[in-house]
Amino acid sequence: MKNPMALREELLLSVLRHIPQSVVVEAGEPVSSDMREFASRYPRRYISVGLSEQSLLLVAAGMALEGAVVLAGSHTPLLLPRGYEQIRNCIALPRLPVLLFGPAGGFAYGHEGAPFQLVEDLGLMRLMPEMHVLVPSDRDICEKLLLECALRRVPAYIRALPSFSEKEPSLYASTEWSGPVKIGGGRVLREGDGVTLCSYGMMIPQVLGAAAVLSRQGIEAEVLDCYCIKPLPEELLLSSVRRTGCCVVVEEHAQSGSLGEALGALLGKNFPVPLLSVNIGCSFGQSGTSEELMSYYSLHSQDVVGAATRAWGMRRRL
Repeated sequence: MKNPMALREELLLSVLRHIPQSVVVEAGEPVSSDMREFASRYPRRYISVGLSEQSLLLVAAGMALEGAVVLAGSHTPLLLPRGYEQIRNCIALPRLPVLLFGPAGGFAYGHEGAPFQLVEDLGLMRLMPEMHVLVPSDRDICEKLLLECALRRVPAYIRALPSFSEKEPSLYASTEWSGPVKIGGGRVLREGDGVTLCSYGMMIPQVLGAAAVLSRQGIEAEVLDCYCIKPLPEELLLSSVRRTGCCVVVEEHAQSGSLGEALGALLGKNFPVPLLSVNIGCSFGQSGTSEELMSYYSLHSQDVVGAATRAWGMRRRL
């Protein structure tokens, strides 16, 4: 498995090569040899501002005002809490094309403890007007989402996975569903009519594992990858729950500001059904490995199976 920062730089390089107006503004130095070579050849398209999140965001906003599409990131997960005012007033408010693509949220920095585990990152960005919020589940879709945001020139926050293994196939390789990767989109990873399982990012494997167990119990789960948290893929979500009559949202995020809250508002307005959430709850993280924290906060496939069984028992009869 590659260094996560090197894999991240591969994705940034893909955008730099496809979008001539794109630039990278970072709070550190290049990690991979390819990015170092690119930065040396095109010094005006790779800018390192040092370890100051507020300065990074102000430079990114200035570059965007001059016509660039800016890929902004930090080597720590503190870009959002330290730079919230700059993100709000200098990027989202004027709708500048700045893509905030930093290290992963959630439990990615497990051993660092709660201060470095940003379990509320999606909520912070989802509640901000004009901000697009995306969480890819594998390398291929991450690259496509970066390019889509860059081409549409919109402000966006993209929560990256801790790493993208080259040995693991795309999560979509085994599915027949094919459609465009777009802002406001989602994907059907498994079809079913018993219960809708909605998730994103690193929780997708747990949800697919739960769907396999449920199938052996006679409950066919439909699995949705809601890679776009804002705007929601409303048609896809409503179409699924109209077939299944119930829903479970699984996410590595705090309850407040979560996808579960957003989906609850959507269903309450359009098609009320039983909705259960499997998430971190109303608490901060704590020190531990990712696996230990997943177990502590009950985020494994067996926990999803339990929630899905309860939702199925309460489902709206169609």
